[in-house]
Amino acid sequence: MLRLGELARRIHGTLLTPDSKITVSRIAPLEVAVTGDLSFLPDQRYRTRLALCGASAVIVSSATAPFCPTEPLIVDDVQIGCARASAFLPHASRVNDSVHRSAQTHEIVDPSAIISTSATVGRATTIGAYTVVGPGCVIGDAVRIGSYCTLAANVTIEAAATLGNRVFVGANSSIGGEPFLYVRDQRKWLKLPSFGSVEIGDDVSLGSNVVLDRGAVDDTKLMGGAKIDSHVHIGHGVIVGCDTAIAARTAVAGEARIGNRCIIGGAVGIGEGVVIAPDVRVTAMSMVTKSLCDAGASYSSGWPARRSRQWWRQVSALTKGRD
Repeated sequence: MLRLGELARRIHGTLLTPDSKITVSRIAPLEVAVTGDLSFLPDQRYRTRLALCGASAVIVSSATAPFCPTEPLIVDDVQIGCARASAFLPHASRVNDSVHRSAQTHEIVDPSAIISTSATVGRATTIGAYTVVGPGCVIGDAVRIGSYCTLAANVTIEAAATLGNRVFVGANSSIGGEPFLYVRDQRKWLKLPSFGSVEIGDDVSLGSNVVLDRGAVDDTKLMGGAKIDSHVHIGHGVIVGCDTAIAARTAVAGEARIGNRCIIGGAVGIGEGVVIAPDVRVTAMSMVTKSLCDAGASYSSGWPARRSRQWWRQVSALTKGRD
């Protein structure tokens, strides 16, 4: 527990009431914060949640402070302020919150489920009928796994993730791990806290060595019927639509939105916050840096391999006079 005035001093923020007696004990997102919590406004997309926030104080910019329903802790940069505060306060955990809200303190495993003797199953976890958990799997606290699922060897599931029915997860895949969330504070990187989880719908298939990061604020979601090939990395807060297929080696940056029934080729890079319309096809090795808004269209980038001399002639012709 920390006095708000002392925290403001440590993170170089200011208070409207400098001698405030408010104390805070953890950082929590707007929608789950309660009295005693410090919350924050990540960006203006979450402005509607601010009015309903029950936190004792909220990290905001000076422009947003007048709209704060509780004590504002004003900083120049909200992300940097939040990262600095997380060095002094623990952050809310979906696992702890789930266990706290539930009377269930032990795992519930259907008698028909097959759990390898070398697997680890956390507390307050549910595993449905006829689900198979392979050797070496680690199932964290408050995870929910539906019926007829198959987890191959050495799968790790964290952050109170939820898996629907008939989900297949290939060997060595990671679901709900810590996202790559850093903010630059002068010459050093500060880690931002993450509060979301992962939600996987029915009939989803994941290949081997797939990584699904948990959400920063909102959950990372794979909707029903999505098919993800091996060695795909899906970042924090991404939403993959129903029946979308993503081929191997593709990387999807945080907060991207991929529509229903899309086909994403191998080794595609999808940038942060990009939105892809439904039924879009992106061919292999493409780099998607801007939203693709034409539903049903096909998009490509990158050139097929050619003899080096021909390649350089083409590059020279395209770039001539641009330097």
